[in-house]
Amino acid sequence: MNRILFYFGCCLSFFAGTLQAQETAIQIYDGTTIKTGDIIQAGYKSHIARYRAIKWAVGKYFRDYKEDIAFSKLEVVEIKNTNWAHTPSVKDAIIAVRESASGKELFIDINSAIRNGEVIAKPAQRLYPDATFLNRELLFALTLRVNKLPVTDEEILSFIRLKDEGLYNKCSVLL
Repeated sequence: MNRILFYFGCCLSFFAGTLQAQETAIQIYDGTTIKTGDIIQAGYKSHIARYRAIKWAVGKYFRDYKEDIAFSKLEVVEIKNTNWAHTPSVKDAIIAVRESASGKELFIDINSAIRNGEVIAKPAQRLYPDATFLNRELLFALTLRVNKLPVTDEEILSFIRLKDEGLYNKCSVLL
């Protein structure tokens, strides 16, 4: 009976230890809390040829990630804490993420990645969410209107060229 209780206690302490070691949320240095399942966004490479805070596993080793994943979505899969902390509430953390386009699992030192611009934790919100971006045709028409330019055959041909190159070639032959 004592052996059964001893083995049960060992198994219980083992499972409790593994559950306690795994974090589900971490607070980064700017005050943002990142949880497993959150979507963060990749930024630009801090070095010309590679990311320094984003790594990928090659066998037993971690290598700097070299492919350009700027502005791709990264889903937080797991949070792994280190023992060193900036403050009592802000700890250094390595997070495991899955890139949505390729499905690769990457490892990020989150605080240094945000400081270097390799990760965007809080993407900028649009000031006017219902606004539309100006494409080339709208920008051309807006330029004519704002500058109060007369609409001549040349401007019409330029507009046609923006919309359809083949039609422009046919129309320019006629003039």
